[in-house]
Amino acid sequence: MIFKGTKKRMIGWLLILLVFFSVAGTDIVKVSAKINYKKYYNPRFDYTIKYPAKFGREQYPANMDGVMMCTKSGNAQLTMSGSFNHVLDGEPYDGYSYYNSYMEEDSGKNNYSGNKGKDFAWQSYKEGNKTVYHYVFITQEVIMSFVIEYPSSQKSFYKKVIKTMKKSIRKNTNPTPYRLYQ
Repeated sequence: MIFKGTKKRMIGWLLILLVFFSVAGTDIVKVSAKINYKKYYNPRFDYTIKYPAKFGREQYPANMDGVMMCTKSGNAQLTMSGSFNHVLDGEPYDGYSYYNSYMEEDSGKNNYSGNKGKDFAWQSYKEGNKTVYHYVFITQEVIMSFVIEYPSSQKSFYKKVIKTMKKSIRKNTNPTPYRLYQ
């Protein structure tokens, strides 16, 4: 008589634990899932950058200054491009002047944040249910950039992606960028 109802309680606890571990297990898999990357090479401006392999369906502009991609579902877009570093008041752009010339105008947007340094500038803001992140890396000759637009609900995933992309952007050693139009 002492064990009366124990079987039902034990089954109840097992169900609770099963639900808990199935939910926790899903979160662990999502957080620790390995992100596969590919390397994009821009022949016109001679730089490389890693990007998530889940982006595809490339579209190249006629001048070959970059590439536009999207995920299979179309819910995230990525643009990687380059440009020659034009002279501003007798000096090539650096992170500060680029930010002040091109990015500061977006500072009134929803949840805006941004920063700048000697050789970089970035900004992030929300447009509806999406987050837009724009990063530029600047050398004396070339400005290399990426813009990624993704569902705000996937912030933790794209935070890792952005960190990897920022660390991987590299100007190659070719002293003269490839020019398609001379």
